[in-house]
Amino acid sequence: MTDRYHDAGRALRQAWEISMSEIRVRCGYADVEEGQVHYRRAGTGMQALVLLHPTPTSSRIYERALPHLGGDVTAIAFDTPGYGASTRLAGPPTVPGFAMRILKAIDTLGIDRFALCGFATGSTVAVALANRARDRVTHLALSGVPYWEPHELEPFKTNLGPPEMGENGEHMTRIWQSLRNMAPTPDLRPQLHMAAVEALRVYDNYLDALVAVGNYDIRPELAMVTCPMMFLSAEGDKLSEFTARAAKALPHIPYVKLHGIRSQLPWTEPALFADHLLRFIGARAEARVSA
Repeated sequence: MTDRYHDAGRALRQAWEISMSEIRVRCGYADVEEGQVHYRRAGTGMQALVLLHPTPTSSRIYERALPHLGGDVTAIAFDTPGYGASTRLAGPPTVPGFAMRILKAIDTLGIDRFALCGFATGSTVAVALANRARDRVTHLALSGVPYWEPHELEPFKTNLGPPEMGENGEHMTRIWQSLRNMAPTPDLRPQLHMAAVEALRVYDNYLDALVAVGNYDIRPELAMVTCPMMFLSAEGDKLSEFTARAAKALPHIPYVKLHGIRSQLPWTEPALFADHLLRFIGARAEARVSA
């Protein structure tokens, strides 16, 4: 009987994986007044889910998770303005400026109401967006929340120097070294390579979002969010302690910490990430992947 149970479970999982593999990720551009916003998209579900990425990567960090999400919802991962293939903001980079540009892109795609997920820098933009479109954002999931105190923001801002290109390409090595904390083991080097490539493609302005976050106090805006919210954190994420701090400040918000999971959850554990997210927004009733 046990063997039959495992055989049935294996067959269901294989059927789901085959179905998931048939979900294609498509890229496109949303034309807005100030330029274009690039996105990756999967699925055709009635419910929409918008995903915002960390700096200095792009929507590419969600490309492994999008097929897992697209079976239940229409999942759209946007490139922050100035990152990936999105047009840079015309004026000084600000978190609300990023949020409003993304909202215009969402409007261009004809999306009314949507759930929202932000990761690291993307979580600050997601909070700003949720508070500026309260009648449209149904759920807000945040991972890697930069919940800093004011005195922690100042050195963060002042330590950011202008990008300089070395004669022998030293800046490429410098980018690689600066991102190594996301790949402490050799098996994570493809993830490190992805992040380094995305940083180098926007090297002349890759600090924009970091400066914007350094000038943005997420704490009061986070307390003003009115839609259902969740904190989701991988134990190995470099912002895990700050996410825990946010959860402590807002104890009524559900906080899921995944122990033994490495950084960059959408990339390293895409199925697990998708499962938690879909269950939170009500797009999946039961877990398909065990935490």
